[in-house]
Amino acid sequence: MISIKQRLSTGDFSNIQQLHARNLPLRQRLPALMDVQAEYLRRHAGILRPFMARADDERVAGIGKAAYQKNEQTFIDQLLDAAAEIRHPEPEQAARFCFTVSYAALARFLGLGSAA
Repeated sequence: MISIKQRLSTGDFSNIQQLHARNLPLRQRLPALMDVQAEYLRRHAGILRPFMARADDERVAGIGKAAYQKNEQTFIDQLLDAAAEIRHPEPEQAARFCFTVSYAALARFLGLGSAA
């Protein structure tokens, strides 16, 4: 279980770093970020599916929650780099909502179970 945790926690940070280095405007950054998110979930669906199905196990839930929160914060930070372009009066709230909706839709599409 620890090796799986390490595999998932390393994530696609090289892809995120490359995206960050491109310094894209929000209208390009968001779709690119969602592509990275979708590819990560698609590539790891075989690992994530059984973990999400066993989320009632305390150890599994802890690993999943930590990975989800890290993923969420990375996504939000990437969007907030373009905060001046976000028209919502609370950019962080808008970025968090964007992550929540996109993650839930992708997880459901990939048959990963509940993202809650």
